[in-house]
Amino acid sequence: MARAALSVIAGLVTWAVVVTLLNLGLRAALPGYHAAEATLQFTLTMKIGRLTEAALASLAAGAVAGFIALERKWAPWAVGLITLALFLPSHVMLWNKFPVWYHLSFLVPLVPLVLLGAAVARRAGRVEGKRLPIVRQPGEGRPYSMGQMRAVFKADLDETAGRYSVSEWWLEPNTRGPNEHQHPEDHVYYVLDGNLNLCLNGDWSEVPRGTCIVIPGGTAHTFENRGGLRTGFLTINSPGGFEARMKGIEADMAAKALRIP
Repeated sequence: MARAALSVIAGLVTWAVVVTLLNLGLRAALPGYHAAEATLQFTLTMKIGRLTEAALASLAAGAVAGFIALERKWAPWAVGLITLALFLPSHVMLWNKFPVWYHLSFLVPLVPLVLLGAAVARRAGRVEGKRLPIVRQPGEGRPYSMGQMRAVFKADLDETAGRYSVSEWWLEPNTRGPNEHQHPEDHVYYVLDGNLNLCLNGDWSEVPRGTCIVIPGGTAHTFENRGGLRTGFLTINSPGGFEARMKGIEADMAAKALRIP
């Protein structure tokens, strides 16, 4: 959380610093610009220059926030939304001072440009040899709620250069899992708590906490929790990409009655 907060602060500071420096450039490059700042009587060229400096500042702010908080994808959103909230009142107050296209050209792209800058920074951070470490605190990650079953993805292909994904799966007592299925990715399961009922190629077994299971791609498998205690397991999928199907899986599983009578 501290790193994410730092990334938001750094992004906001970056926006202010970049726009200040670029504005100094406009003063030097455009005759009459400095005087026009006092009266707000900008020429078309000046207005385009101001919009350009705001766009570049937004990209830079997003890049800094995204680079610092590589695994916290909400941080660039916070930078963009806070910046928008800061400027929206002043644009409302000055609405009649500028044409509508100017206000919209400043406000509408602000958040998307911050997110674009963050996406570029994250992609650069995933270049071979430049990926950043990821530390997930308990409960952190991208959650998927499916009634009595819940998954939390700790790292996905975007953060592992496509090599693997890591997730936790938790099942409440007496909970069915998905239908028996198979896919090309390899799985490694490690039971974190409780006893997991596991089916491999049609054969069921009960595996206790501390058990490690390797499931090669193409193996038919599923799982359940038939006991009276909550069960959880960690899974590593290789290569990454399984998580791209999770939205559909979440909707499908949430619509089913997973409780075992």
